[in-house]
Amino acid sequence: MAVTTDTAGEVINAAFSLALSNSADIPLEADEMATGITQLNNLIASWNLTLGYTVVGASSDVLTVQDYAIEAMTTALAIKLSPGFGQVVSPDLRENARQSKKDLLKIVITISPSIMPQTLPQ
Repeated sequence: MAVTTDTAGEVINAAFSLALSNSADIPLEADEMATGITQLNNLIASWNLTLGYTVVGASSDVLTVQDYAIEAMTTALAIKLSPGFGQVVSPDLRENARQSKKDLLKIVITISPSIMPQTLPQ
């Protein structure tokens, strides 16, 4: 698995495109990008997962996560941004975000077999 070469700006632009279906060709304003950066940092912090994520401060910052985390980050960020821009989250976007986070958790979280104490009766 490879570390991504995506920048924060690429993920934020993709999230805005998902959240605002009519914004694909419109460049983001500086305040929109700043909101995206803040929300991206908050999103990853709220997940409390070991992704190797380094807090970003600029759109040109390269993300320090594995490739497999990008889709979950993008779709979850789109959901997080939608209400602030007066958008209703589509059921398809919500399902894609749910499934991509589920896939991410399968990769990131490993559950070890339980070790029972020797004092238990056999």
